[in-house]
Amino acid sequence: MATRSTISIKTKTGFKTIYCHWDGYPSNNGRLLLDYYNSPEKANELILLGDLSSLREKIHPDPNQRHDFEHPQPDVCIYYGRDRGEKDTEPQQVSRAEKFPDRWQDYDYMYDGEQWKYREAGKTRWSKLSLKVTSKA
Repeated sequence: MATRSTISIKTKTGFKTIYCHWDGYPSNNGRLLLDYYNSPEKANELILLGDLSSLREKIHPDPNQRHDFEHPQPDVCIYYGRDRGEKDTEPQQVSRAEKFPDRWQDYDYMYDGEQWKYREAGKTRWSKLSLKVTSKA
C-alpha cells in the first residue's frame, strides 16, 4: 500500500507543490529530503520535474544508461512525466499551505527556504523535520 505525500517549496506568492506516491513516511521521504534536498537549490530542482512515483537520492539518471518507469536506475527519482510520459504532472502553485491539493496523502513536506517541515495530512500544525523524527523506532 502506498504512503502518499506532498512535497512543497515556499515561493514569494505561496507554494509549489508536487505529489509523491510511495514511501511518504518521515523515516523514508523525510530522511531523503533532509539528506539530499536540504538547500533551496536542491529543493527547487526536485520540484521542477513535477509529480513523483518515488523519491530517491538522485534527480537525474546517468544519460548513458536506460532509465524509465519500468526500468529505473537505482537511487534515481521516478517522475510520472519524465519517466512514464504522463501529462499534467507539473508542480501546482497554491496560495497557502492550508490549500495544498488533497491527493489522499498521509504526509505533507514543505521547504520554507531554510529548513524542511512536515505534518500529517489534514493537520494544521507544522513541525521541524529532523533526524530524530525520521529515525526508525
